[in-house]
Amino acid sequence: MSRSTGFTGPRTARRQGRPALEQVAQDGPTAEDVLHYRDELRILTDALAELPERTRIAFTMYRLEGCTLQQVGDRLGVSVVRAHQLVKDAILHAARRLDGTDG
Repeated sequence: MSRSTGFTGPRTARRQGRPALEQVAQDGPTAEDVLHYRDELRILTDALAELPERTRIAFTMYRLEGCTLQQVGDRLGVSVVRAHQLVKDAILHAARRLDGTDG
């Protein structure tokens, strides 16, 4: 009589094209990675809060909500070129904050 434990051994997993249990356990982020990403998220949140309102709205619409630059420009009453500049300013500000070279 054979009983299935639900565990797939490394050889069986490879034959079936699935990762072994040991590999799956290693695929997740480490506690150190999680802390690092949380710190970066806090820095980015702070950086966005420091931006002028129009720049923050442009960034949020374009990068987070998936709006086009035309949609951003229409909402803010500016040209597509100006909408692009606002988004670029926000990205550069966030990058400087992450690098620790601004503020």
